[in-house]
Amino acid sequence: MKQKNFLGIFICLLFTVMTFLFTRGFYSLFFILLIYSFLSIPFLNEEKRVVIWMMISFFLGNLAGGYISRFLEGFRISPMMLVIADQLLLFIPFLMVIYVLKQFHYKMNSYSYKRTLKKREQSSSLVNRLILACLFFIFLLFILYIPNITTIISKEWSPFLIIILVSILYAFVQEFLWRGIFLPIFIQLSNKLIGVIVASIAFAINTTMFGTSMKMTFLFVFLGFLFSIITMKTRNIFPSMILHALIVCLLFIHANMILPL
Repeated sequence: MKQKNFLGIFICLLFTVMTFLFTRGFYSLFFILLIYSFLSIPFLNEEKRVVIWMMISFFLGNLAGGYISRFLEGFRISPMMLVIADQLLLFIPFLMVIYVLKQFHYKMNSYSYKRTLKKREQSSSLVNRLILACLFFIFLLFILYIPNITTIISKEWSPFLIIILVSILYAFVQEFLWRGIFLPIFIQLSNKLIGVIVASIAFAINTTMFGTSMKMTFLFVFLGFLFSIITMKTRNIFPSMILHALIVCLLFIHANMILPL
């Protein structure tokens, strides 16, 4: 039991270190750990194999999103559109992680996956409903960029509606990924305290991948703890989603587009 717990804690710390290396540009060490994680899969039990596959899919999704983001920077796009595009690119690692869960037949609910790993069950419809809802919001977002529609809504209200839609999309994906998937996984691998600490710190590191001050990093760590506690107390990710969306929306509206959560 102690060996299992030690290995689980090691995987949690490995994910945090890899997140730091990836977001801070230490790619040589990052890829060494990524290859090490891949090679360790045959020697792990099913539970930990799934976690490693999720880690790999998460980082590869972020890597793909980073290349697409750099590609978009080559076009004449406004800073606001680039920020929105970066947020929407979060769908890539999100969908890749969901794909891994579905391949291993994890049963999702509003807080975590099915903890009984021996019973292979089909994924619930919650993930499908969430993806459909996100696609619907993206559809509305593109509609708002149609010139005729923008004229009808008025130039004053159109940017405000775009901010609301993007805030909802980003908060939903972030919370489902970090508090709905990673948080319960880290708790199961280690314990509640370590799970919350790892999920909050990794969330903050990943969020500040574009570089911010130490004060902002500590703020994101605090918010990670806050969202995690709310999720654990309510056993539901939707309250933290609502709060997260509200904070992102306020940051969008405030001043000169502060880097979003």
